[in-house]
Amino acid sequence: MSNSKRPLVKPSAIELFQLKKLRADITWQGSLKTCLKSALDILDDALISGREVNSSRARKFGATNLETFYNYYSSLSAENKTCYEIIRKGCPVKFYLDIDCVYDSVNDTFKELVTPDKVVSSLNWYLTEILKSMGIITAERIVDNVIVLDACSPEKFSLHLIYPDIVFPSIEHCMALVRWLINLLYEVEYPIYENDGLTGQGVHNILSKTGRMPLLIPYRDVEDLHFLFDVAVYNANQNFMEI
Repeated sequence: MSNSKRPLVKPSAIELFQLKKLRADITWQGSLKTCLKSALDILDDALISGREVNSSRARKFGATNLETFYNYYSSLSAENKTCYEIIRKGCPVKFYLDIDCVYDSVNDTFKELVTPDKVVSSLNWYLTEILKSMGIITAERIVDNVIVLDACSPEKFSLHLIYPDIVFPSIEHCMALVRWLINLLYEVEYPIYENDGLTGQGVHNILSKTGRMPLLIPYRDVEDLHFLFDVAVYNANQNFMEI
């Protein structure tokens, strides 16, 4: 997701009238901390959202229920749909992955070989193996149910994956599964790179030997590997853009 400033489009007079009423149904606060405190007075499972209020991406935060927020959000024009769901610490969350790779930062072979389907298929294989090791016999069916949000561009490979059937008590549990995934990747892919080097040929060899798209990709200019998934998106009160 880009951090560049984006101009907000001024709504028409009719839209402003409608939005004023809908916004009044949500108590907007200037800080997330204040909003989280007020949420306790509304309902335990309140939806916490942030909305951009200017082109510098300053935000206000509101606590409400899903129906009220949906009525507000669906009334916004496409240009002004700049709202974020706040994933709170200690609240149930569906497992998600943020796949992110700038093409110019890694070996050219990655861009030549990669497709969204290949990456999702590879990730699902690893997740299935992990769930099976937990004794979950329906692992394949659970993992096959995945929502894929494609945000790829000519400069960047970017996917956002949500697994509706993998629900954890909190965002911290998501990070625990990601650590497990990292360890499994090192066990499977790293030995092949040790034999072939952090090269394009190494990428090809992983694909041919495992039948899966590598998820550890050699950097272009340094002797290191890039994880395709972002491990920095599991912080408390994580902000996710709503679409």
